[in-house]
Amino acid sequence: MRIYLAVILIFQLSNLAAAESAFIPPDDPRQSVAYWKSYTISAEQDSAVNLADSVFFRLLRAWDSSRVAPGLYVVRSNGSAWAASLADGNILLSREAIEICLSFGPERGEHLLAFVLAHELAHQRSDDLWHQRFFRAMRTGSDDERALMLDGLPFESDQIADIEQKEAQADHDGLILMASVGFNPWQVLEPKDFFTSWVESIWKLACAPGFTPDLNTACQQAQSRALRTRSQLDAVASQAAVYELGIQALVAKNYAQARLYFIQYGREYPNRAVMSAIGLSYLTEALAIRRQLLIMGEVKQVDFYYPLLLDATAGIFEPAEESGQKRSALSDEASRLKQSLSEKLAQAAEFLEKAIRLDPLYKASYLSLAIAHLIENNLFLVRGVLQGRYIPLFGRDLSVSMLLAMTRAQEGDYAQAELEFLEVIKRAQAQAGDAALPVDLLDYATVYNLAAVYQFRQQSEKVKPLWEALARAAQSRGNALLFRLALQQMYPDRSPGDQRLRVAPSIKGVRLGDKKPRDDTPHQISELWIEGEQYHIYLYQDGARYISASDGKVVSASQVGGLASIEGLVEVGEDAGRPLKTLGVPDRRLHLTSGDYIAYDEYRLALHIDNNRVQGWFLYP
Repeated sequence: MRIYLAVILIFQLSNLAAAESAFIPPDDPRQSVAYWKSYTISAEQDSAVNLADSVFFRLLRAWDSSRVAPGLYVVRSNGSAWAASLADGNILLSREAIEICLSFGPERGEHLLAFVLAHELAHQRSDDLWHQRFFRAMRTGSDDERALMLDGLPFESDQIADIEQKEAQADHDGLILMASVGFNPWQVLEPKDFFTSWVESIWKLACAPGFTPDLNTACQQAQSRALRTRSQLDAVASQAAVYELGIQALVAKNYAQARLYFIQYGREYPNRAVMSAIGLSYLTEALAIRRQLLIMGEVKQVDFYYPLLLDATAGIFEPAEESGQKRSALSDEASRLKQSLSEKLAQAAEFLEKAIRLDPLYKASYLSLAIAHLIENNLFLVRGVLQGRYIPLFGRDLSVSMLLAMTRAQEGDYAQAELEFLEVIKRAQAQAGDAALPVDLLDYATVYNLAAVYQFRQQSEKVKPLWEALARAAQSRGNALLFRLALQQMYPDRSPGDQRLRVAPSIKGVRLGDKKPRDDTPHQISELWIEGEQYHIYLYQDGARYISASDGKVVSASQVGGLASIEGLVEVGEDAGRPLKTLGVPDRRLHLTSGDYIAYDEYRLALHIDNNRVQGWFLYP
């Protein structure tokens, strides 16, 4: 009986459920998802389940385990809100749990749902389900074996403390996980802590003295957990702000500053997302150096487009001008740049290999690593990554086919490279096959690179028809960004038109470098330390956020969700195509774990796009 009660306590602390009928002993066959499949609700049947699936798949971007990622099953229950991690590697979520999250409003509800699921993913990743496997082993053993297994196991106070510690760790890791893919951890406790509301919703009563002992106990547990999580939240959300600063610097092409932020974040929370971001900062900086060498005439290869980000300025180079510099000085500068390029590519490869070790099943890390070797012209390593590592794990998809076509051209086999590029275009337009890269990025890179081969071989008459075909395909699919990029390649001299924004964008009237207004009234202020210097984070109910340095000047200004607009031209929550219609073609789009970022250098404005919606924006210098 002691064992059964211990198991009940594990579920009680893990899920904050109050009805004993919701608990199931782990040696019951219902601990396998096979039992629950007949009770599951499909996403096609229920929009709330579809939302849960969308949130779950977004969280899985940061799944850093060598094990196969868990599955999510939403089930009909007895009216209780609960979430549970099963020993077979799956996660159950009751339909009522989604309802309680969404009862806080659709915007906050999505972030709360992300926390519930991230908490269970943290349990899965930490292998906290030892008790379920233990009881399964007991069921199959002899009496003597069971006696030996039970001897000396602490199922009382020590066990309870261990469970509480695991719950605290899962809360902590869940906050980090949700923040790393772009969810807002502050929503868990603001304005009313989620845990107490969860318990009140289950019991249909408000937490107050004088109710049943069970309700009082559950409320005390919830409030204690809220206090503990609040202290964690201050630290986690502050560190998440460091990651956001790194993203902002990377989008603004301030690579060295981006790495400082990412490295500080990575020291506290080393994961695949931050290692990939550091590697990407080196790789994009290497591309900028390569551009300088191209302008100087020091690169005698096809002018390829590397599919790391959609860059509207790719291929638009200013011709090298005659200058008063001596030839020897130019040669010294070229040598310095080549050395720097080699160093940046080596550092990019180092961090991308670390990202792969942390998460061997994340496709994009292998593709970025292959690109680093391709820029270095180490074609043996390119094929080693793609044919020796990627294809055996994932198969040959369109992304790999496009990179291998680039490799073929770099090896000098242009005729075969042309055939391979054309095959990728044909399959992509027919929407056949799979690709690890975003579809529009793959389409753009493939057409661009085939056009570059034609230019290199002095077959420029074949170039314009390629872009015309891409423009028609993009238009038929309703892809405004790809359509406008194709037109820009067809008519590079066409005027971009008048500016759409009348004034430089701001966040609540504040721009970077301004002093924060004294009469401002944020609802939350947190300290942030970066390299020994104190910063402050100011949070507002409408989703606005500032970060100020020790001198009081604003170094970061962003809009994270909420209800806001940019001069009425773009609003939070709008379709991702809206900015293209109102602000025009962005200068580049960066694809990261936390979502897509489209940058307008003219306005020093970047928008965060995820799930095909505008999630917010930030200013950059």
